[in-house]
Amino acid sequence: MTPGGGGAPDLRRRAGPVPEAGVNLPHAGGAFPGLIGRLDHGTKVRPELKHMQRLPSEYLRRFTYDTIGHDDRINMNLIRLVGATA
Repeated sequence: MTPGGGGAPDLRRRAGPVPEAGVNLPHAGGAFPGLIGRLDHGTKVRPELKHMQRLPSEYLRRFTYDTIGHDDRINMNLIRLVGATA
């Protein structure tokens, strides 16, 4: 538990560091997957982003996603953009 006896437990102290802990984007990634074309385009045309060596879309697979999109079309688009694992 946290100092003072309240709040969430401090899992780092008990379990140690979590190697390769990733970031989950809930609700099928929210707006992020739907904006990826715009982000890629901006990276190509905005002079202040010329330093970027990769397009934002190349980072999509670094995240994990849930499938709570509440619409099969949203989940299918996420699979098309990111892929799926079993």
